[in-house]
Amino acid sequence: MLLPLSQLVNIGFVIILLFILLIRIQLSLRGRLKEMEKNRGELFELIRKKDIQYSRILQDKQKKSGFYSNLLDKLPYRTSEMISQEDTRKLARVLVETVVDLFEPTEVVFFTAIPEKKQLILTEGHSIQLSKFGKHYDYGKGRPGIVAEKGITMTTRDFLNESTSVKRRIREEPASECQMDILTPLIKDATLLGIIGMKRIGRDIRAEEKRVFRMIADMATNAFAFSYLLTRYKKMAHRDGLTGLVNRKSFMTLFAHHLMQASIGYERFSIFMFDLDNFKAYNDQNGHLEGDSLLKTISRIVQENIRTHDIAARYGGEEFIILFPGLSGEKAYRVSEFLRKKIETHPFPHREEQPLGLISISGGIAGFPEDGNTVHDLISAADQRLYLAKNKGRNRVMLSTM
Repeated sequence: MLLPLSQLVNIGFVIILLFILLIRIQLSLRGRLKEMEKNRGELFELIRKKDIQYSRILQDKQKKSGFYSNLLDKLPYRTSEMISQEDTRKLARVLVETVVDLFEPTEVVFFTAIPEKKQLILTEGHSIQLSKFGKHYDYGKGRPGIVAEKGITMTTRDFLNESTSVKRRIREEPASECQMDILTPLIKDATLLGIIGMKRIGRDIRAEEKRVFRMIADMATNAFAFSYLLTRYKKMAHRDGLTGLVNRKSFMTLFAHHLMQASIGYERFSIFMFDLDNFKAYNDQNGHLEGDSLLKTISRIVQENIRTHDIAARYGGEEFIILFPGLSGEKAYRVSEFLRKKIETHPFPHREEQPLGLISISGGIAGFPEDGNTVHDLISAADQRLYLAKNKGRNRVMLSTM
């Protein structure tokens, strides 16, 4: 049965409405689906970022844990090793090795300070060219020079935050051994002893590492101060307290050792023994303090006018002795005469009041092997010539008994 046209129109209209409704529902579902996909992507991206963040935090904590574990494991031994070193060069080596052990750096440097010259010397290092050792650097130039000047621990970030003028002075020393990521000074009683620095390519210096680095430097500072003090006391044990020259006991030991070496190598050497003329009269007239001052000045003149490897000693009272390695009697005589004239012309106080109208010395020369081959024989020969010089009127040096 055929439906009337009006009903067919109504049915068609309903179908069209249903179709439109279905399309809108489909479009709405697609939009919601896309939004859900977008939200899911954002959620996944957030989860991925959080995962990376937490992984980094975990890695950082593991690094810190490993760092402190390594610190607790190795620091006691390294501290003990530093304290036990008497030689400053060996101590610098131990300090560098400690930094390598604890921080795993790519480079380490140690500069010894020379405060009186305001300079640093590169004396030790790790992964540093051997040709660099012994090089001098001025205070105030380059990163080490800035640290020496400021007296504080500084990292790369600290250097970048400095003023333009400081940055300019840093650029004045562009050498690779000066481009450390952290440098810290070793200061004791307001005196700079040295600077330790390290570089780690691709790894920043964390705050706790900076603190530990500073702590290591502080321990090394005390070790260096003790080493310098010990060296000083050892030198004092071999030196005359008044004049600073080698004392008699140490001189005799050095003399015997040198004689043995010369005997084996058939080398010549000479000794010059002398004392001050009329020293008792000087003391009686001017007092013992003035006499001590005179002895100090005589010692200084001697030290300033002999070679670095010559050995000058206070033999006793106003008597002195000098060992001249490699010099024959004739050459030693010329040096001794030069010393005698230096003393004779020096403007000592109260010199005009002396019996000779000046301060003078009398001495004798003895040479190896011509005057003997034992310590006793050589000193005896020099002593006899000293007394001969006295008997001949003083203020003279005798090479022979003639």
